[in-house]
Amino acid sequence: MPNKFQRWTISGLLSGLMILSMSPAVTAGVSREEKRELKATHKAYQDTAVDELTEAMSLDEALRYGSLKNASLRAAFYRWKASVHDVKQSTSLEDPQVSFKLGIEHVETRLGPQEDAYSVSQHLPFPGKLYIQGKEAVAMSRQKYAEYQMIKLQYFYELKDAYYEYWFLYKNILVTEKNSEFLKRFEGVAQSQFKSGIASNQDLLKAQVELGKLENDILTLNDYRKPITARLNAVLNRDVEMSIGWPEEIDHEVKPLDERLVYEKFHGNNPDLEGAAQRIEETKKKVWLARLDYLPDVNVSFDYISIGNGPVNVPDNGRDAASVMFKVNVPLWYGKQKSQVDEAKALRESAESEHEQLENNLSAKIKMVYFQIENAERQINLYRNALIPKAEQSLNASETAYSGGRVDFLNLIDSQRTLLNFQLSYYKAIRDYEQRLAELEMMVGESLRG
Repeated sequence: MPNKFQRWTISGLLSGLMILSMSPAVTAGVSREEKRELKATHKAYQDTAVDELTEAMSLDEALRYGSLKNASLRAAFYRWKASVHDVKQSTSLEDPQVSFKLGIEHVETRLGPQEDAYSVSQHLPFPGKLYIQGKEAVAMSRQKYAEYQMIKLQYFYELKDAYYEYWFLYKNILVTEKNSEFLKRFEGVAQSQFKSGIASNQDLLKAQVELGKLENDILTLNDYRKPITARLNAVLNRDVEMSIGWPEEIDHEVKPLDERLVYEKFHGNNPDLEGAAQRIEETKKKVWLARLDYLPDVNVSFDYISIGNGPVNVPDNGRDAASVMFKVNVPLWYGKQKSQVDEAKALRESAESEHEQLENNLSAKIKMVYFQIENAERQINLYRNALIPKAEQSLNASETAYSGGRVDFLNLIDSQRTLLNFQLSYYKAIRDYEQRLAELEMMVGESLRG
């Protein structure tokens, strides 16, 4: 048996090597807020009792429901969750190897026959390798988190886009029906004046033709509700045939946007950009790992051999034997390591170029979407504050003048058409504003309404 000094020496050597090979603790791949999100989202996914949507669902209600029902979003979440667990694995030592050798034909030694042998070995990577591997795993986990956030933002944009399209259809039908009621009143006036001999039959026919056009538009719009409903149901991961009531009135508010602040938020929050940045970090760690492969790893093993009592009485007869063996790989073929380093550097250059191009593409897209938002904002203010009030005044004046026989029926119809077009254009501008704002929020990574 080894004496006390030998045992302490062996234990100290093994412990020291393990401490050197095991790196400083790697910060977990998630922040405190992300840990809460992991826990809360996982719990929400496990709760199968998701509240069904009300008939006239609000946008917030649809977003809450869809975030728990969308399969792509759920898959991205669990990819992120799996990558978080990979951080711990990447910083852990390999399992130690334990072997046992049973002697069948004993080998005779001076101290007695060798009977059984026991061995414990541990692979110890060069100090720093596990730490860099952990940092690489953290960067990969951050990429999965960014991917999850981007899919969530894209899903919310897709849902908002479909919701606002459905809302615009509803407003389109309401405006067209209201204008149809106007024309029915005009038709009544034309009939009265025709019977009184004030107007010709041509005015009555014009009113009936225009009324027929609007009634056909209403039928077309109501038929269009089916595919729009199917699209919204599909985004919500529901049966496309399920009925959806008309949406609630949206809380529309035109809020001036600071372009400089938008770009600040974009550079700080965009998940695609963050994922590309983490990809650069991952490739940097690959370069470090490739360089560390120039340095050797160590394999330490402790062997213990059981010795039986020999036939001759000698000092230390039957004393067991113990030994420690160190094995070091020799990175002799430097061409292989150099090729690994060059490969990692090429991947880093690729990641940096992708990040640069992605930033330029997204910045240009933000410019276009920002212009579309500003244009929609101008349209909303123009129609709401100027054109629609004037068109309503013009229609009222034309109706009064026609009743008094001062203008012909064509002027009255033109005034009605103008008001209808302005009202539809107004709601279209609101739809465009909300859809483009949702798209901008997707790229910025957060709400722009506070």
